[in-house]
Amino acid sequence: MEFPTINIVPDQDLNTAYESAIHSFETNGFKVDRVPYLNEHLLPTDTSQFTRIFMVTRGNEAHLFLVCPFAWTKPIATTIVKSAIRILTGMDQDGDKADFHVLSAYPLPKRVKVFLNGPLELLKFWR
Repeated sequence: MEFPTINIVPDQDLNTAYESAIHSFETNGFKVDRVPYLNEHLLPTDTSQFTRIFMVTRGNEAHLFLVCPFAWTKPIATTIVKSAIRILTGMDQDGDKADFHVLSAYPLPKRVKVFLNGPLELLKFWR
């Protein structure tokens, strides 16, 4: 599946970056779900000030996108990866599948790159 090019502006207001990314997907024909339960209940409070999640579906494919306009810190990267693994593990237990993507204004830290490139089974130790 090919996605639209999204440019996240460094240090842009999180809600502005989030809505802009969603708008880009919707205008390119993707069905977008803002997944309020994930944003409100599965992201720790300090993490939800740094990132928001939305889900894009087309056909039977689902993709979760994290929007991150701020510079990464090690604690935030660790918390986000742990939260994402919890989300994927819960989906996996329900028989659902989704791929994670990060729309970031700054280079991704190594631990986030490892998470995005590794199979879920190898990452569960981070929970």
